Amino acid sequence: MNERQQQAAQSLLGIAQRAGKAISGDAALVVSLRRGEGELLILATDCAKNNRERYTHLADREGIRLCSFGTKTSLGAAIGKAQRAAVLVTDKGLADAIIAKTKE
Repeated sequence: MNERQQQAAQSLLGIAQRAGKAISGDAALVVSLRRGEGELLILATDCAKNNRERYTHLADREGIRLCSFGTKTSLGAAIGKAQRAAVLVTDKGLADAIIAKTKE
């Protein structure tokens, strides 16, 4: 993924956050993944191995799509928060748009 694609995807992630369609933070993320409440799980490229495995397992179990881009710092900045290792998008339309931007 080039930088332009990453910036476009992060802009959509910011829109998801402002619309209340993004979940971040370990506890909230795990609860939402276990409930199958997401459409797309975005993992930071520098996410710790144990977190990556845990989040991936939960997402796979619930059939939630996965993608990985950006660093923890850039994902956090995209949603206006501190560093985030993962963000869960709950809106199908926004999730589809983010995936489309990553594949342009």
